[in-house]
Amino acid sequence: MKVILFIVGLFTGLLFSQVVQPISAEPPIIPGLDASFKTSDGWTLTAKYMPAQKDEKTVLLLHGRGQSKEHWILLARYLKDAGLGYLAVDFRGHGDSLSGPQGNESWHKFRATKRQNDFENMRFDIEAAVQYLKTQGVALSSVALLGDEVGGSLALKYAAIHPEIPMVVLISPGLNYEEVLTVNAMRAYKNRPILLIYAESDRKSSHEAPLLYQFARLSAGDPNASLVSIPNLNGRKIAFYRPVAQQIADWIKNPAKILPPAVSTSTVNGTVISTPTSSAALSSSPAPALRVR
Repeated sequence: MKVILFIVGLFTGLLFSQVVQPISAEPPIIPGLDASFKTSDGWTLTAKYMPAQKDEKTVLLLHGRGQSKEHWILLARYLKDAGLGYLAVDFRGHGDSLSGPQGNESWHKFRATKRQNDFENMRFDIEAAVQYLKTQGVALSSVALLGDEVGGSLALKYAAIHPEIPMVVLISPGLNYEEVLTVNAMRAYKNRPILLIYAESDRKSSHEAPLLYQFARLSAGDPNASLVSIPNLNGRKIAFYRPVAQQIADWIKNPAKILPPAVSTSTVNGTVISTPTSSAALSSSPAPALRVR
């Protein structure tokens, strides 16, 4: 009897393994038109392009080290809903942009030294992306730059020498990512809106973003510079946080300085109680609130 049960169980297990197979989830794909273009130093880049509605800006989305254009999949939806266009680029050696002058190359082999900085060379990718947008009829004065980590550093450096760029958004900004320095670029930025967003749990950016913000206030002017911090959230997840995506889309359409929430005061047993009356953050979820500094 035990032998029969064993055989039946074995047969059932084999049958079940043949019939029930795990379903592999398709990787998320950022919506838009497929785009491909070459850099001046021989890389072939891939991107997704979403045209903007009439008279709206196009956002050049620049991911960080080890990421890809799909890093922007949530933000892209908010930008599109706001009528904004975007070009989400796979930097060289990232995502589908692996075709370099020496064949297929990955960012894992990139170096960041004084003699050779492959991350600094990604500035050529931004130049190629801007040229692609020009072929689509997008003027430089309509291109906002948005970058994460080293992508933000490169965005700032590009904007510093191209005053036609109207605004920049930096996610997890720092003073030095992969030997790409930002202080002098911020000093040269001058008199344009700029938004810095960081997570308080991010050791590097939580220390360096406020410092970079002070340079932004001096260069861009205090009314143009905004700093937003997010508690209890990993810095790599900022782009996947809905209130941030909404706030970025709103800010690009209307780049006014983001102010701290206004407060009203009342007295209970001689103690002053402050109560928020408005909020710069748009959040209907129990996720971490945004803080304006």
